[in-house]
Amino acid sequence: MDFFNKVHAQEADATAKATIPFTPPNVPTPTGIAGWTATPTPASGPMIFLETESVQIGLNEKILIKVKIFTANVPIKSLKFSAKYDTTYFRITDAEPNVANVQISYNDDFFLNDVNEVDTSTGKINVIGVSEEGTSTITNRAVAEFELTSIKEGFSEVSLDITNSALIDDNSTDILKSIGQPLNFVISEVAITVTPTTPMPTPTGTLPRNGFFDEFGATQALVYGSIMIAIGVYLFRLPKNAKS
Repeated sequence: MDFFNKVHAQEADATAKATIPFTPPNVPTPTGIAGWTATPTPASGPMIFLETESVQIGLNEKILIKVKIFTANVPIKSLKFSAKYDTTYFRITDAEPNVANVQISYNDDFFLNDVNEVDTSTGKINVIGVSEEGTSTITNRAVAEFELTSIKEGFSEVSLDITNSALIDDNSTDILKSIGQPLNFVISEVAITVTPTTPMPTPTGTLPRNGFFDEFGATQALVYGSIMIAIGVYLFRLPKNAKS
């Protein structure tokens, strides 16, 4: 059973809680870290949010994070988002190693990629997409994605910055209402595994074994019992004077 489903970041004003609380090995207790959830809060307006498969990962494990956009049926002509990761805990994969600067994967064909840059010293990601063919709505489409590799145990978040993010409509108005909550990752040296619960054995009604017969098998016990019965019958049939 897959206990750790795809994780969506909730809206910024929602409260996220851990779905399966646990204390992973070799990881310090977090302080001031928000929780996570596998169930996204329905979007009430245009938003940008992050999505990943799991927030519980092992050390040196790669994790893919998608940047998704929902315009609530409002057409836009350009998009912009800024994301941030902690360089103490993560290392980003360069999606375009043959170009000068580090970039993430940009996947949208309608909104052409105008800016795509990563500052590997601060962990800041900046992306801008602009349409040359008018406006369009976006419904939970992943416009970009980036891969991180965990390099240190602990608790770390990947987040969006609303002050440097925008969804621009045809009137050059920013319609962005909210961003998703940070994705809070738990990084542990030993990967977290879920062991299925072992079913309780069905009672068979067998009486408990006594200590005397513990050393005998079923056949030996039957033979021994038969001998005891035969001796008892023999003694019963002896004349009384012979018994004395």
